[in-house]
Amino acid sequence: MSHSVESGHEIFGPDVHLTIVNCQPEKLTRDSLLQYAPQVSRLIGMKLFGQPVVGISKHSRSGHDTITVIQLWETSNSSVIADIQSRKCYVQIFTCKQFDEEEVLDFTEEYFGGQATDAFGIDRD
Repeated sequence: MSHSVESGHEIFGPDVHLTIVNCQPEKLTRDSLLQYAPQVSRLIGMKLFGQPVVGISKHSRSGHDTITVIQLWETSNSSVIADIQSRKCYVQIFTCKQFDEEEVLDFTEEYFGGQATDAFGIDRD
C-alpha cells in the first residue's frame, strides 16, 4: 500500500483508504455495515467510543442509494460509505496506532466479498 508523509515529522498514525468493488449485496445493508467497525476494531486492537452514526441518503450526482456508517474509536475513527447500486464501498480507517494494513485490506475484501481497486495510506503527522 502506498504512503505519503513529509519527512522529518513525527507520525500520529495511519489513515488508510480502500475502495472495494463487486461487494456482495447482503453486505451492503445497514445491519451488515454496522458490524464492520466492531470487527475491524478488534482486528487492530482499537476500542469503540460511543455508538456509530448512520446516514441513509441518495448520492447527489448519481442518485444511487448510499449508507454511511461512522464509528468513533478512542482517538481514532472508521467510516464506510456503501453505494448500493454500484456495489462499492469506500472505507477509511484512521488510527493513532500502527497496524498491519495488508491484514485490514484482506479482512475488508473478505468481509464485503469484493476486491480492492484502490488502496492507499497517509501517515498523519
